Amino acid sequence: MDNSLAISLLAFILGPLLAIFIIQFSLKFQRKVSNYILKILLGINSQYELEKSIRHALCSNDTKHKDEIIQIFENFYIEKKLDGNKLQAIWAANYCLFTLQDESLAKIKLNKTKNIFDFSLEANYQEYLCKKNISNACSSQSSQFSDYFLQFHIIKKADKQLCINLFKFWNEITLAKPSLKKLKTDLNSINKSISNLNTKYSQICIKFPNSKESLVLLASYYKQIIYDIEKSRQIEVKLKVLEKSISNTQNNSTIFSFSHHLNGILIISNEKNNFGEIIHCNQRLSEIFRLPKNRIIY
Repeated sequence: MDNSLAISLLAFILGPLLAIFIIQFSLKFQRKVSNYILKILLGINSQYELEKSIRHALCSNDTKHKDEIIQIFENFYIEKKLDGNKLQAIWAANYCLFTLQDESLAKIKLNKTKNIFDFSLEANYQEYLCKKNISNACSSQSSQFSDYFLQFHIIKKADKQLCINLFKFWNEITLAKPSLKKLKTDLNSINKSISNLNTKYSQICIKFPNSKESLVLLASYYKQIIYDIEKSRQIEVKLKVLEKSISNTQNNSTIFSFSHHLNGILIISNEKNNFGEIIHCNQRLSEIFRLPKNRIIY
């Protein structure tokens, strides 16, 4: 009882002191940032003067003041009421793209030009170049993921259809008087589905050899549907090799591929009818969250 009372008293006394310390630290940090911004904005009247004053930071690899630089663009835009000029947004987007190497943030900054009617040849040409640079930076990863995502879901759909065809065949053949015509039709459908799946599995494994979820599905396909135990074992060996490679590559921050088994992928919809809903996650993300996919995707 005495211990609990002492703990309560300490919490009562130290709690407000800790809160005061956090507030003071926050205010001090904000003042430091504000002073940096004000020092640059002081006496600047045009966007060209602004660009000249922060050019060293825009071109430098040192991103120590990146938050302040972005805030400078925002503050100057609001204070000078540059509603009809695109250059501010374009420069901010270029800074995010080339210096920070953040394509997503660059897109957000450039998006501001959509509602600006600027008939300046310079601004519109700069906007065109910025869009082209962002597109080139994003296209390789985006197209790779789109291709993988599409191929994988086509395979899952075809795999499901094969199971349905097998189920129909089994239902028909177990009847007291099965229809030979129906059995022949079902067998043709099964044969076409197997041939189609073999081709698609081969294509995705060649193009995306590190896709763990594709290999897991393929091993299951050979083992439970085709009953090709030897091929199933070969795939399982490859999966074990991929698992062992985790310890060698998990600390390598340069590795990123949408199909790589180490990377967790989560897709959130931006469509109006289901905005903010999780529409896809891969097996790795499920392992990271320690939740089954049906608990993540509703």
